[in-house]
Amino acid sequence: MSSEQIYQNNKIGLIVQGTGPSTGPSIIISKATGTKAAKNDQTKPDLSLLPKVFLEAVAKAFMVGEKKYGRYNYCKGHDASQLIAAAQRHLAAWFEGEENDPVDGQPHLGSVGACIAMLLRQQELGTLKDNRYKNENR
Repeated sequence: MSSEQIYQNNKIGLIVQGTGPSTGPSIIISKATGTKAAKNDQTKPDLSLLPKVFLEAVAKAFMVGEKKYGRYNYCKGHDASQLIAAAQRHLAAWFEGEENDPVDGQPHLGSVGACIAMLLRQQELGTLKDNRYKNENR
């Protein structure tokens, strides 16, 4: 079916073409004018690539933290080593066969993702206390 046939069969006035994983960016065509809508976002990260299961697991971990410490408490900053140690503990527990943290029932892998997200956010905000070893020879 040609794009013109798709255009003519469309009842709501918009067509999205090229939405498959290997077909490239979407093109939206207005039924009223037949013109393409401009959207210059090719250089922006495609957040649709993040799996829903990942987003939900990390969000649940943040919700546990919100109840314990407050919604944005983590933005105040941690020692980098504290977040790395927590991520490593959760990852090791999962690797040893424990799916969920026995303390709060939260999946370990969601907590690992939350630790990494906190590192990135605090680094962005300038609140991360970078206590990594500094090798003078690098």
